[in-house]
Amino acid sequence: MREIKATIPMGTVDLFGYLSNLYNLSPAQHSQHKARCFLSLEMDGTGIAWPKAILDFRDDHNHHFSTRDLNLCMGIPEIGNDQNFRQIFTLVTLYASGISAASPTQQEALTKAMLEGKIKSLDASLYADEHKAYLQSVNLLTHNAPNGYYTYGQGWAKDKPLPLLYRSMIDIIFKKGD
Repeated sequence: MREIKATIPMGTVDLFGYLSNLYNLSPAQHSQHKARCFLSLEMDGTGIAWPKAILDFRDDHNHHFSTRDLNLCMGIPEIGNDQNFRQIFTLVTLYASGISAASPTQQEALTKAMLEGKIKSLDASLYADEHKAYLQSVNLLTHNAPNGYYTYGQGWAKDKPLPLLYRSMIDIIFKKGD
C-alpha cells in the first residue's frame, strides 16, 4: 500500500469553548490551540486511492477528528471558513468511496490481461507504467467515457472521471502541505 501525505496548518482554534457552547455544557477551559490537518491519499493493492483526513487540535495528538467527524468541524468558524479546510472537506466527503486510476472498461481489460499473464498485477501504485503500456497496446489508454474522454490515471470515482476541478484541487492541497 502506498500513501501520499501532507500536513496543512489551519490556524488557531478554541475547540473546547466551541464544543461547550454547541452542546450547552458548562464552560470548558478556553484555550487557543494550533489546528492542522493531516491529509492522506492511501492507494490499496487494486489501485484505488482512499482520501482520509485527521484534524488535530493539540500537540499531544489526543484531540482530533477523523474523516467521519469533519461535519462537526465545519461549524467551527476558524476551521469552517478556512479555504484549505473547505477544499479538503469537499475532497474527502465526495470521494470517501475511493478514487481509481482505471475506468471500469480499463479495469476489465487489465483484469483479463492479468489472468492471461500479460501484466504482473492490478496494483496501480506499483505497476502504473505497465498498465499504461498494456492499455496503449489494446487502444484503451484513452477512451470515450461519460463527460468526454478518459485517460488512465486521471482519477475515476462515482462511475465517472474525476472532474478537472477536483484533480486540480488535490494537486493544490498537497502542494500547500509539508
